[in-house]
Amino acid sequence: MPRLTHLGGAFIFIFQRAMQLAAIIWDWNGTLLDDVDYALGCMNQLLARREMPLLDRDRYRRIFGFPVEKYYRRLGFDFRTEPFDEVSREFIEDYYAGLSVPTPQTGAQELVRDLDAAGITQCILSAMEIEPLRYQLEINGFLEVMKYVQGLNHSHATSKVAEGKALLRQLGLSRGRVLFVGDTTHDLEVAQTMGLEALILAHGHQEIIGKGYGPHMVCRDLEELRNVLGSRYGVHWRTGS
Repeated sequence: MPRLTHLGGAFIFIFQRAMQLAAIIWDWNGTLLDDVDYALGCMNQLLARREMPLLDRDRYRRIFGFPVEKYYRRLGFDFRTEPFDEVSREFIEDYYAGLSVPTPQTGAQELVRDLDAAGITQCILSAMEIEPLRYQLEINGFLEVMKYVQGLNHSHATSKVAEGKALLRQLGLSRGRVLFVGDTTHDLEVAQTMGLEALILAHGHQEIIGKGYGPHMVCRDLEELRNVLGSRYGVHWRTGS
């Protein structure tokens, strides 16, 4: 039976037999890519064009979520007068205009390289459209490390559960050897639906700290995640990592 313990500011379950970690499925936006402020700026452009109240970073992180249509409604968009597809397309056009602007989270490139050196298979599962996703991964030095890259075939940032299940089939590993890492409650839902353990990072698009996630652990940043991967999941870092 698992027992409940406290580690790094979060309650987690410790199982009698530790996971033999073979692969990590990463979310991209907000997890490895630090694009929160950039996405916030793009949304504020939409709001300003409509003379709607602008967002600050704290409110953005409180109300953001998936599917993004509900997030748009929280902002005050009325899809009876302006269809969601049109508003969403406008945001995506603004975001895609500066795909090279966001940069990786602090320590992200080093962590991914070190995991690769430690023999951990890595993949990307994102609600982003696949071609822009691959472009961002390539220009930031992540594409060559990722065994599989799974995005959506449209730009509406809907659920990625089906894509996640397809990715798991591609990996061909037992669920008990795969870890999901993301930055939103949707990432947690996807992991649960896929039957995977999850680590949720608190530095991304949603306010996470203080929420209860059962056996799923919250890490403040990638440095804390690195420590957890070594101590809880048995990743053996090469000397100097």
